[in-house]
Amino acid sequence: MKKSKFLSLLAGVALVCGLVGCQADTDTGQGELIDDINRQTAAVSKQASQNIETETTMLIKTGEKSTGSTAKEFSEETALSREYEFDLEKYIEKCDKSSWRVRDELDFLSDEQYDTYIRALIFIDETEYFIIPGTCETPTHYIDENGELRDFYIEFEGYADYYYVSTYQSFYEYLRSIFTQEAVDEIMADKRFKLIGDELYYEWGEKGGPIFFQGGKYQLVEKNDNEISFEYIAYQKNDETEWTETHPIKLVRTDNGWRSELFDHLQAES
Repeated sequence: MKKSKFLSLLAGVALVCGLVGCQADTDTGQGELIDDINRQTAAVSKQASQNIETETTMLIKTGEKSTGSTAKEFSEETALSREYEFDLEKYIEKCDKSSWRVRDELDFLSDEQYDTYIRALIFIDETEYFIIPGTCETPTHYIDENGELRDFYIEFEGYADYYYVSTYQSFYEYLRSIFTQEAVDEIMADKRFKLIGDELYYEWGEKGGPIFFQGGKYQLVEKNDNEISFEYIAYQKNDETEWTETHPIKLVRTDNGWRSELFDHLQAES
């Protein structure tokens, strides 16, 4: 119930009480009626206050940020402190991107090297468009301008400042399983990440695709027991000209297996 309706209701009840009160001055037999009206007034006031409090609380809990948002019931039991998990095959199947199905083109990589590279490629591809692979595409939480955690609507107009990823440690360990330590440090220094306690959040955003990209190919540069260097040649074209972009990629052997150095988003133009 809105405040304006509540105040109007109280005013109407008060008017009734006033009229009955005037009659009670000349007829004391109306005292019981006045008491009954007063009890009803108190009950209406209490219910209206509860309605206002409920509406305000729901607005705070759901964190509505823009008019036009579509309110949908959202469970308050959404679990935080989840471990970061990433199923490579399921993710590739779900997204169905041909650029992630390149085993035949990378026949100079062992299975371990290929697995490392594809995981690195997917991470770089997705974070280019503000997505952390393996997390829900629609953010479940955001951090408001006061630094408070809020549930976010499933359907919305506008955007969430940050959305929940996982615990920091589990995500950090996943990155260490595919990237060199130097690359991990650089990734985690990205200002798009926000850490609250041990919970990691990532900036929500949107970005257009590579409009000039026309495809590409891989080629081996150098390979030895400790390093593998190869390139991705990306073909770009606009209304006026055509050109190529060369993106170097390097995998290195570590004590824990093969790891990838950071490389540029392969479809981006300079």
